[in-house]
This record gives sequence, structure tokens and C-alpha cells, in this order.
Amino acid sequence: RHWRDEPNPLWWGQAPGWRPSPQALRQLKAPAATLDRDAFAAAVREALKAWSRPDLLAGNPLLSSDLMRARQTAPDASGLRELLREAVHALAEHPRDQKFHHALRLTWIDPGPSQERVAAELGLPFNTYRYHLARGTERVVQALWQRELQAVPAAKP
Repeated sequence: RHWRDEPNPLWWGQAPGWRPSPQALRQLKAPAATLDRDAFAAAVREALKAWSRPDLLAGNPLLSSDLMRARQTAPDASGLRELLREAVHALAEHPRDQKFHHALRLTWIDPGPSQERVAAELGLPFNTYRYHLARGTERVVQALWQRELQAVPAAKP
């Protein structure tokens, strides 16, 4: 073994003047903090609500998720918007989820003037519309969480 490339952190400081190589330091750095399921869900909800505010999306914790790092695009507000758009539109592919897709799309992606107006446009009582919105958001969270668990971040150059 070459101890400069694979150092034992317990030895640091015992040999005067000895320093690990830069490669070894990169390997020993703590991994990036990952979001747990609840924090991930909260970040998705915040991102949907901040859809039209790139300044708020730029600070969303999802930008540092494995899911965003695995995408070919840069992890920025526009990349996050595209990820959310894909997840919302994926709901339209399943007949029983289309009602959730319509509620999410008309609330966050192509917003109406108010939620009451969106409910009226969908021909739903307001409470039913809110139910569709909540269930649709949960479906998006579930789909993105599954993708997050399976994501392999792109290698950094």
C-alpha cells in the first residue's frame, strides 16, 4: 500500500510534516448530504409552488439531489422546472391519474387566476379539486422519490 494515496486518518498529525495527497483528501471528503423522504417531499411541494419563481427554485434542496445530478442538464432552476414538468405530465399517461394531472397542471404549470377558478374550470367542487391537487402532488413525490433512489449521479470531471 501507498499510505499517501490511502491514508489512515488516525495517523494524521503523528508524523511531522506528513500530508496526504490531494487524491486521498478527495476520497475522504464526506459525501453530500442527502434528503430523507420527508425533506424530499417538502422540497418537491415547495418547488411546485415556486414554479413561476426561478429565484425561489434556485435555492430548492432538490438541486443537490442525486436525481438532479444524474440528469444531463445542469442542476439549475430551468432543469428543475423540466424535471417537475416531466413528472406532472407523466400522470396524464395513466387514465386514473389524469384528473390529478389536470389539477396540478392548471394550478402550478399553467396557473389560473385562483384555485377557485381552476376548480370551476375543471367542473369540480372546491374540496374535490383540493383532494385531486393533494393526491396528484403525492403521486409526483412518489415518482420522483423512486427515481431519486435509483439515480446514479453523473461523474464529475
